[in-house]
Amino acid sequence: MSSHLTAELAAHYVDHELPEVEARVLEDHIDACDTCRELISALAKARWSLSGDDDDDGELPTVLPRGKVIGQFEIDRPLDAGGMGMVYVARDLRLERDVALKAIRNVKADPAQLLAEARAMARVAHPNVVAVYDVVELDGSVYLAMELVAGVSLRRWLDETRSWRAVLDAFIAAGAGLAAAHAANVVHGDIKPANILVGNDGRVRITDFGLATSSEGSPSGEMRGTQAYMSPEQRAGAPCDARADQYALCASLYAAIFGALPDEPNPRRVRVPRSLRRALARGLARDPDGRFASIADLLRALRSAASQRRRTIAFGVAAIAIVAAGTFYLGVHRRDAKQCDVLTAPLASPWDESTKFAVRRSFQATKLNFIGGITERVEANLDRWSQQLHDMRDTLCTDVESAQRTRMAACLEERAKEGRAIIGLFQDTIDASSVMNAVAATEQLPPPTRCRELVVVEPPPAAPSEARRAASDQLAKAFALMAAGKWKEALVVNRELVAAAGKSGDPHLEGAARVSLGRNLVNLSNFDEAQTVLLEALKFAELAREDRQRVQVLVNLTTLEYRRGQHAAALVYYQIGLPAALRVGDRYLETEFYIVGGSSMLQQSRVKEAQAMFEQAIALRRTLYGDKSPRLAAAITALGNAYAMEGDLERAKREHVQALEITRNALGAMHPDVATMHGNIGCDELYALRLPSPH
Repeated sequence: MSSHLTAELAAHYVDHELPEVEARVLEDHIDACDTCRELISALAKARWSLSGDDDDDGELPTVLPRGKVIGQFEIDRPLDAGGMGMVYVARDLRLERDVALKAIRNVKADPAQLLAEARAMARVAHPNVVAVYDVVELDGSVYLAMELVAGVSLRRWLDETRSWRAVLDAFIAAGAGLAAAHAANVVHGDIKPANILVGNDGRVRITDFGLATSSEGSPSGEMRGTQAYMSPEQRAGAPCDARADQYALCASLYAAIFGALPDEPNPRRVRVPRSLRRALARGLARDPDGRFASIADLLRALRSAASQRRRTIAFGVAAIAIVAAGTFYLGVHRRDAKQCDVLTAPLASPWDESTKFAVRRSFQATKLNFIGGITERVEANLDRWSQQLHDMRDTLCTDVESAQRTRMAACLEERAKEGRAIIGLFQDTIDASSVMNAVAATEQLPPPTRCRELVVVEPPPAAPSEARRAASDQLAKAFALMAAGKWKEALVVNRELVAAAGKSGDPHLEGAARVSLGRNLVNLSNFDEAQTVLLEALKFAELAREDRQRVQVLVNLTTLEYRRGQHAAALVYYQIGLPAALRVGDRYLETEFYIVGGSSMLQQSRVKEAQAMFEQAIALRRTLYGDKSPRLAAAITALGNAYAMEGDLERAKREHVQALEITRNALGAMHPDVATMHGNIGCDELYALRLPSPH
């Protein structure tokens, strides 16, 4: 169908008077045509404005009237209409908030199946997925209560001229939401620009999981979507899995950048990196086995392409290079070898058998009865960190383009100095408090593997200033002191750093020094000064175009507002910071946003949302830190607290017991943190009024 719907045909569709086959054809057209979508919405709203009470026979009218209660949701007005059903603005009577209530129209599937799929969708909690709050079944129909998003569809967003980089960023964000759905064993089934929202807050969200099914695959002929974006196996009616979503996402991205679908002729000419074309070609492979193994793998390729600098070589220069190829190659090869010798010299790991022995002896000198568990965990963390530094040092000269080596070497040198500062602190005679923080300190060490991400930075960074090089040792020292819990000693170092940075004229250093001082002040509860310092850091991060530094500022501002009880303000920073962390790929800071954001939601009695955030943090921290990490235990404890606040004390106790076991295995049975974990379990027992018998 190429022309627009007639008013008569649209009216028959709204009133459910069309045969199923004809209705499906119209639904595909409606989802692809903004004009007809608006016509359907207008007709539905007109029906609503004329509707009164329910029919006498108890059946629901075509368009629900204002005041109709569906579960705990009271209809206010129609919002939109499309192929999958009518969407209303409704009021959640229990939680007193506005939601989008979608009446799912699927004349083929039975309500029980729709309900099961909707519940599966509700398990997906991610910033780039429209949140599903509840699922209601009434009179054979299924309704989804969802987050009410102020914004436009990605399809409409693309009506304005956008750079290919901006388009790619939007699709990467959507892909992150899709990856979360797949992780929850949910396949979307109808990925396209019309089913992706761009909020007024700039956040991209996937919606319309009305066709969702299990990621284990759908039976032949059952999964349907929009023809233009369907994978070949979907079109053929063959069984589909998550790789069909990957194809649809790549088809949508291809059309958004090049102005035509992959199979259509004459796409517009857009200069993009070859790596982006390769990633799209793989995601669009006709055979599912030829695509990426997962959306996560696709996103890694797209993020790399998003940051890749375009290289243009003038024809004349290229010709000269060809003539002198042999001599040029030999010269470059020798120069690169010499450059690598210089670059790798400062990158030797400070963690070897002699420093390991010295640290062990220093720890044992404290004579703490739980020192064995701490020593074992610290050594394991530093062994892993040291191996990563060694591997990245080797990679520098074998698998990194020469133009990017200086930046990566500078990053690795910062990591080496941080490790050296931590290890040096441990080698000294340290107090019991520092030893108790030792495991946390080593887990806070930024992994050297992060430096690999910087080899695709765009635009090419300037060489580090002399002032920055001079300050790097002090930054590492401040980091080590704060990681060990020596906040007052670190404050002296950080104030000196900020003073020195002010004379440097280097915005990167100005920002880095203030991030360090701001974090220090937050942990000393000097909130007013911390806020001033961190907002200054944000300004310098913008001037230096340091995205990762900007994310560090935002996570500290989120923490600041949470700690001084300003939970609404904390969530504002969280909503800005989490997508920024996702964009730069900093999974470590991402977990911090989940924990602090979830804790703020918990304080606002948004228990379900908080639980979803804590679950995200747990899954990510288990991947990043392993199953024996106190940082994992902290996230599990937060989830247990959320269940306790909800009144589910059995589930709270299970989570708290799990956190106790992890902490005990990581730090030893006598560590004070283990006592804290026992206290949590005791509270669960107390509030459940099951006090243990003294006998």
